[in-house]
Amino acid sequence: MKRFFLVSLFLIGVFVAQAGKVELADVAKNPGKHVGKSIEFKGTVLSVCPKSDKRLFVSPASDRSVRMAVVLKSGSAASFKGKEVTVKGVLKKVTYVAAKPCGRCDGKDCAKSVSEGSAASYYVEAVSVK
Repeated sequence: MKRFFLVSLFLIGVFVAQAGKVELADVAKNPGKHVGKSIEFKGTVLSVCPKSDKRLFVSPASDRSVRMAVVLKSGSAASFKGKEVTVKGVLKKVTYVAAKPCGRCDGKDCAKSVSEGSAASYYVEAVSVK
């Protein structure tokens, strides 16, 4: 009986630890399903915002056209450029960000207005990036 209890606790722990892991491509296809939830995904950092060293853009290895904005709560994003990373954080919906908020880049990675419907943007408020 004790062994069954310990095995049960272990399996519950494994399930809880794995619950937030998602594929970045899946999040990009159906972000509304994940809004407000803690998620964890892997990808490659394609770019870092030149003005805000706290914003980076991550793509899955399988599709470089998919990009997810990740905002760091602390630390610098510069060291992650071009590297494979694991991101843990909460997916949030952008209320409004101008298409080119800083003017220092081409603006392709910057968010759009939620009023644009299906083009509404999402970002991950990162707890950790490794």
